[in-house]
Amino acid sequence: MELQITDAEWEVMEAVWARVDQLPSEIIGRVQPIRNRSHRTIRTLLNRLVAKGAVKVSLVDGQYLYSAAVSRKSCVRAAASTFSQRFFSGNVASLLTHFVEHEPLSTEEVDDLRAKLDAMSDSAKVTGGEKRRAIKGDGTINSQVESSNTKSRRSKRK
Repeated sequence: MELQITDAEWEVMEAVWARVDQLPSEIIGRVQPIRNRSHRTIRTLLNRLVAKGAVKVSLVDGQYLYSAAVSRKSCVRAAASTFSQRFFSGNVASLLTHFVEHEPLSTEEVDDLRAKLDAMSDSAKVTGGEKRRAIKGDGTINSQVESSNTKSRRSKRK
């Protein structure tokens, strides 16, 4: 099962990712300026994140210290995968097309995207297939190279 983090929990996670082994008061001090939430609300969100397994707690010298149990990168991957599935049926090309058509991009960002797409295209040519990526529940990427024959057989089955 994928870790689902709400927007409010994400704000708390940003504070948790800022440093390892923090007191609740340190986390609250980072979150309160973002949104004017009460310390009780932030503690509730922190406890939810502990229950979900996103944050771990340790007792050191009588103080509870909080640290991230999951990386920001894996949470971003999981959120991106969920977003792609929910709004684009997992079709990454449609997702990218939507953002390219509807969001402003600088020339530098366009050049960067073009270079990344060209690198992916070159990689597929070298391996003789099309590179397919799937994001697993733990946020890691499972890369596979699919040959033209495999794609052809799969499309015939449909």
